[in-house]
Amino acid sequence: MGLGIYQTLFALGGGFGPAMAATFLAARQGAETGAINPFFTANSAPPPYSDALLLLTAAALVSFVATFGLKDSAAKGNKG
Repeated sequence: MGLGIYQTLFALGGGFGPAMAATFLAARQGAETGAINPFFTANSAPPPYSDALLLLTAAALVSFVATFGLKDSAAKGNKG
């Protein structure tokens, strides 16, 4: 049962992640405003792409934090 849940979440994440990034990119391209990304420089990619990469970086950081948090809680649960 656990493997089925894992595969379902993997499939949902594989479809949902790129769809959200593409939606964000399309919205930023339509806005025609400056970059949200504070690390953006004028010589790099267009502002919407820089902002989309910043969004994906933030999502990756959240997943790393969640992974380490789950690892710590699982270790505490095994000791008790």
